[in-house]
Amino acid sequence: MSNGFIALIYFLQTKNISTDDDSVYLMDPFHIPLAKNNDAYTAKVAPELASKSYNSTKKMYCYGVKAHVVAR
Repeated sequence: MSNGFIALIYFLQTKNISTDDDSVYLMDPFHIPLAKNNDAYTAKVAPELASKSYNSTKKMYCYGVKAHVVAR
């Protein structure tokens, strides 16, 4: 697991969000493609972070990382 994601989880755990909290936290994951379609099968960039996946919205295979954005 990447250090950035571990830090994000730690941040959310330390917030102790209760039902009385007026703040709203949204977590929005999105893909950052490093290679698309046919190149996704042979891509070797950042193997410890990236993976192959299918994006059903765009109907394409990609090799990349997933970013998670937390907003309040």
